[in-house]
Amino acid sequence: MFENQLSTNRLYVSVDLNGYGNPPNRWGYDLFTFEFLDGELRAMGDKGTSYTNLNIYCNKNSTSPVNGIACAHLAKTNTDYFKDLVRYFK
Repeated sequence: MFENQLSTNRLYVSVDLNGYGNPPNRWGYDLFTFEFLDGELRAMGDKGTSYTNLNIYCNKNSTSPVNGIACAHLAKTNTDYFKDLVRYFK
């Protein structure tokens, strides 16, 4: 999914790893968002992206309605991210 935020001139790209028709369709689980910045596509949560505070935007205890949106950066940089995610659901 491409989202063009005209008011802020930002372009987001979200990818659902297992397809939109397959649950859970949740940020940080199977849905990850990226942002075009300075001519490159950066994982949301990376320095300079719109959502960088992992305590709010990538935290299993957060109540933010957009919790998980910044998990793309954590999934990219933490080799155990998906292992930890599976353990959390067991």
